[in-house]
Amino acid sequence: MKKILIIMLIVLLFGVSSCKNRGNDNNHEHEFIDGKCECGETDPNYTEHIHTYVDGKCSCGELDPNNTSHTHTYVDGKCECGETDPNFGNNTNVEYTFIDKEEIKKAFVIYTAKVNLQNADGSSNSFVMCENNKYFYYNFKNSEILIDKENEDIYTIDNELKVKTLDQQLTFDEDANKNVLIDLLAGHIDNVDGKYTKVENQQVGSYECDLYEKSIKIDVKNYAKYQYYVDKITGYCVKAHLETVISGTKSISSWEFIELSFEENLVNSFINPFLYYETEIAPLEFNKWPDMGLAVLLPKYPSGKFSFAIDYGDSALISIEDTRLNHVKDYANDLQNYGFVEGKSATNEASQYVFITYNSDNIMVKIIFSSTVANLTIQITKSTPEEINKELSKL
Repeated sequence: MKKILIIMLIVLLFGVSSCKNRGNDNNHEHEFIDGKCECGETDPNYTEHIHTYVDGKCSCGELDPNNTSHTHTYVDGKCECGETDPNFGNNTNVEYTFIDKEEIKKAFVIYTAKVNLQNADGSSNSFVMCENNKYFYYNFKNSEILIDKENEDIYTIDNELKVKTLDQQLTFDEDANKNVLIDLLAGHIDNVDGKYTKVENQQVGSYECDLYEKSIKIDVKNYAKYQYYVDKITGYCVKAHLETVISGTKSISSWEFIELSFEENLVNSFINPFLYYETEIAPLEFNKWPDMGLAVLLPKYPSGKFSFAIDYGDSALISIEDTRLNHVKDYANDLQNYGFVEGKSATNEASQYVFITYNSDNIMVKIIFSSTVANLTIQITKSTPEEINKELSKL
């Protein structure tokens, strides 16, 4: 009897511990996961998966634990492989902030005294930029420009000859000129947009700054690093650094203010010497009838082919090809309608028709036409009465 009870108990226990999927169903179908059913039955057709890594990763998503070629690229302190940045969040002074290029651009100082720029080849250039109420001045790579803001005149400087030359064809736009210089200091300004770390209390010379920085790293041969140091008091960017490595080739663009001062004496020490330099005027050159300079006092010549024109400030020369004598004489007579006197004409020994006239401001116009080559030359000169009479006496 005991044996019968023991056998029944074993059967009962076996029934309780059997696969839950079976229940009272003798037609249980195995559900295999990784080659095994919950009831304990193994899949006779199961073949264990063996990881095959390509570039450190298996097709199932598993990463090769022995792969050392993977370079972590952290975004918000985490790499896509799951690795966390050990330095992320360790500095209590670090916070993430969004800045855009216009915000940083406004921070670039425009009243600079001296700047040092480092070039990609490792060399460096001294850069000077400053202004006072009347003048704006900058010097870069031995090219010096002095701008008279009141008259909107732009001069190039020759320190060896102690001459400043007025370039009449340059136009002055204060904001545009400053922006050109700002872009020079930050040629990579378009890369500024994005998310930066902000590190407070960074010292640059005598300036206490906030550092905005960002790093983008693809691998050891391709990365970029941006840094902007902004003075806490003035809000000016007093140091910037861009370092890039593309296919293993490094390029560095950086600059830092050596001096930054609004002291009038310092600014004037750069500007004042040029005020005593001899002034010359760079000629204006034209490939069509001039719209500025002395030629605007005359009507446009109506026929022929325009060759060239050049204006030296106190004199100008215009050349016309393929014209006729009767057209030249009509043009000479028409000058009376533009404030010039009747004038005097003659034909010289070279068979050239010559006409001279002048106005009340002693602007003398001399027309010379050569019939042999059908060429007309118009000379315009700021003269004195004595000079005009001397020319008229030659006819």
